[in-house]
Amino acid sequence: MRDAVGRLENVQSLATPWINGLKIHAAALTPCGIHGTIAMLRGARFGREQRLESHGCFGALDEFRLPRFRCS
Repeated sequence: MRDAVGRLENVQSLATPWINGLKIHAAALTPCGIHGTIAMLRGARFGREQRLESHGCFGALDEFRLPRFRCS
């Protein structure tokens, strides 16, 4: 896991513009993923057919598994 993600020293050695870019990326995309998940779950709850409910559930899982939720 450490090899895939990296170590704290690697992040601290980045230039300031790169760090700021990571912060903007995390701040801008995470709310979009949350809203996408909520929209899919609403589709699953209020879907009129079984296939719409299934599509909403799987769509919410797909939105939730994306790495933008794991950034901090």
